[in-house]
Amino acid sequence: TVIGHSLKLLHEYRGYNCVGINHLGDWGTQFGKMICAYKKWGVKEQVEKDGVEEMNRLYVRFHEEAEKDPALEDEGRAWFKKIEEGDPEALEIFHWFKDVTLKDAMKVYDTLGITFDSYAGESFYVDKTDRVVNELKEKKLLEESEGALIVNLEDEKMPPCLIIKRDGTTIYATRDIAAALYRKENYDFDKCLY
Repeated sequence: TVIGHSLKLLHEYRGYNCVGINHLGDWGTQFGKMICAYKKWGVKEQVEKDGVEEMNRLYVRFHEEAEKDPALEDEGRAWFKKIEEGDPEALEIFHWFKDVTLKDAMKVYDTLGITFDSYAGESFYVDKTDRVVNELKEKKLLEESEGALIVNLEDEKMPPCLIIKRDGTTIYATRDIAAALYRKENYDFDKCLY
C-alpha cells in the first residue's frame, strides 16, 4: 500500500493523471472459513466491538479446529460456494465482514495519509469472470485437468494457471484477469503499475 501510494505521488508529480486502485482481497475461500468460524463460535457484538482482531481470532481458531477435524475445511469451502452462488445469509455475513475490515483498514490509511480513487476489490470482479472463461475457451487456451479448468503454460516454462477449481468456484487469478481487462477498458491507461 505504501509503495503503491508513493509511486502514485511520484507519477502525479511528473504530470501523470493517476488513478489509485486499492485491490482489496475481499473474496475467496478464506471468507467461507470465516463464516464457518463465525457461525460456530462467533458473537456479533464481539466482532462489532473488536473488528478485525476478533475476526482474526475466529480465523485462527478455525484452522486450529480443522487440524483436529479436517472436515471443517469442506464446511469452509461450502460456505464460500454459497457466497459465489448468491446465498442471502452468506452474502449478508460476507458484506458485513467486508465493512468491518474496511473500517479498520481506513484507520491505518488515514494515519498514513493514503488515499485511493477506487476500492474495487476482488468481489467487484466476480460477475466479470464469465468473460475471462469465455475468452479463454474461444482462444482454445482452456483445458480440463483433474476436473478443474486451467491454462497450460508449459511452453512458457511456468506451472498451469488454475482458472476454475473442480468445485466450480473461481480463484484469484480468474478475478485478477477480469480486473486487468476491466481496468484497461475503463481507464485506458498508458501505463499500469501493478
